[in-house]
Amino acid sequence: MRRLATRAAAALALTAAVVAVPSAFEKAHPTFGRSEAFSEVGCADWPRISEAYDGPWNRRTAQTILVVNPTYDPATRYDLAVRMTRQLGNARLLTLDGFGHVSNHSACVTSWYTRYLLNGDVPPAGTRCAQDRAPFPAV
Repeated sequence: MRRLATRAAAALALTAAVVAVPSAFEKAHPTFGRSEAFSEVGCADWPRISEAYDGPWNRRTAQTILVVNPTYDPATRYDLAVRMTRQLGNARLLTLDGFGHVSNHSACVTSWYTRYLLNGDVPPAGTRCAQDRAPFPAV
């Protein structure tokens, strides 16, 4: 009986967390908080890393940092990508003229990803890529 009570208490605690955590995320981040709370579940048992780099972010790096952002991203606004690119010590912004929170709908962007990762190439300043297909195509 004691074992059953322990399990019941653990289940109640888990239920309370499942309700509380998304609410807290949503309060802090009204647009995507609730969905973001659940997207983090897969990382819950990853080991805690204490040596993560937390700045300063304006130091010049040996390799130019490639920043890619769509112009109409509901989660990461384009103006913030422009600002971040300016604030980083050595960065280049590749603009995707399109919608959605991903940039894999453009052969142009994919090509720059490949060139950047294989050779360290970055696009010329001001490069813009077109979106080849809609982010949510009708089936």
